[in-house]
Amino acid sequence: NAEQFTAAGNLIARALGLLYNITYEDYLAMKDGQRNQCAICGRDFARYGHNVDHDHESGRVRGLLCRRCNVGLSYLEDDAWRAAAEEYLRTDRDYPLLKADAAGAEAAT
Repeated sequence: NAEQFTAAGNLIARALGLLYNITYEDYLAMKDGQRNQCAICGRDFARYGHNVDHDHESGRVRGLLCRRCNVGLSYLEDDAWRAAAEEYLRTDRDYPLLKADAAGAEAAT
């Protein structure tokens, strides 16, 4: 009903103000300015949802991101995680069991 919709809108507006120091109008302008798409990958918010992206040190709002990009960005900002991930990708792993599985699959084709 209309009262529930208004209450939900007021709650969202209040949360945006408390969490990010922006108004609901600021949020709508950002969403419209980004054409309802993620600022990084361009995915449509209606299909993938979205989050307000902000700098955790300054609190400054940077834009709106889909959930996937928002989570990915949080990992990229973690220097220790990024270094560990880069090392993992550089490391040449040779697991005999996996090689045997792959060789068996090739022989079957």
